[in-house]
Amino acid sequence: IRKITPTTSKCPRSMFLCDSIGEVSLWTIENVDHDPELLFTESAFGGAMNSMGSSLAVITEDEQINLIDITTRAVTRTLTLRTGGPPDFTVGNEDLSFSPNDELLLRDETLWDLRMSGNTPVQRFDRFSEAAGACFHPAGNEIIIGREVWDIRSSRLLRTVPSLNRAALKFNNEGSVGLAHIRHPTSEPPLAALRRCHHPY
Repeated sequence: IRKITPTTSKCPRSMFLCDSIGEVSLWTIENVDHDPELLFTESAFGGAMNSMGSSLAVITEDEQINLIDITTRAVTRTLTLRTGGPPDFTVGNEDLSFSPNDELLLRDETLWDLRMSGNTPVQRFDRFSEAAGACFHPAGNEIIIGREVWDIRSSRLLRTVPSLNRAALKFNNEGSVGLAHIRHPTSEPPLAALRRCHHPY
């Protein structure tokens, strides 16, 4: 298991999304001892669930993102993804997230506006560091990609946080606490990566 993501307080059901190698599964708390609600096993790289628990995004092996209606279990939309970052970090990167208002979707430096038709990204942010972590700030107006913090509205670089280089970041619901863990290339042994990585924490 690589990541477990619970639903937010907005969701009427208590569910959690589980990412593992080649598999994404959606579970409900009341049926955790039984089969998952949804299961994707065809080389799924990762997934994300929106705040209302109504839509699921799953990264497929052929570098596409399927948007799935959780109630009907039907694919409602397919987004094509092509990343331009360092291959060791972007290939197989499972970081995928909805914005707090569920209107935007982010994977790595690529941003889609789900209110618009089509599968073309609305923005590709610049990458200044070799990092896989990418997420929205809970306030909804900023995106953090590696050590860079971007303004969504103006696409302007606001600040650089060196301690977030090569780290994946997760916030609490209030946005007052962030937890970071270091990401390493899959082609490199962890010990070798740690020797090259200097962090204040």
